[in-house]
Amino acid sequence: SIVAYYGTGYATVVSDLEQDGHYYFKLFTQRNNRTFSDGIVTDGTTLDCTIDEWQTEDFENYSINSTPDCWSGTWTVGNVDGQKALVSPAGTYNPNRYWQQSTSHPILFDTIVSRIIHYHTRFLAGCDSQSRLKVELQTSPYADWGTIDTLSWSDNLDGWVDRYIIVDNTGNYSRLRFSSFTNGTDRIAVDDIEFVT
Repeated sequence: SIVAYYGTGYATVVSDLEQDGHYYFKLFTQRNNRTFSDGIVTDGTTLDCTIDEWQTEDFENYSINSTPDCWSGTWTVGNVDGQKALVSPAGTYNPNRYWQQSTSHPILFDTIVSRIIHYHTRFLAGCDSQSRLKVELQTSPYADWGTIDTLSWSDNLDGWVDRYIIVDNTGNYSRLRFSSFTNGTDRIAVDDIEFVT
């Protein structure tokens, strides 16, 4: 066993872990008399992807209905106009207009930089006029998710839409995700995602 972090912070990044590896951690607190608590044990599996994999992704290497590790959450790969894309899940129609939110797996930034996210999106046939896609950013593990971009079917979108969004001041604990807000069988696709500094 090794000491991965010793300090007063509330979060840390443990580097040099292998892809698709299962790790166990024991967390301790230090008391005022400089003794340590008994600690609690937790474990988890790292994603089967590299830090750069999600920074340029067209989803062509994944099978339909699969959920790529870097883009898990409730979105899956689908066939849209003959190309593969990440697609939000479809539900069942609700005449009372019950809206469901579906989010992609949060992307963790590894360096403190300003970035531009470039992506394509498409609202699939039959979307309600109020269906919308949000790109959301969380600047720290304890911050609320904030919306940095939003699109709605009512914006008169036709086909694939090309988007460039500036993401300022991302840090080691910043996370980004795509969220769809849809009613019933509405679905939204995202494709050709890339991040540039």
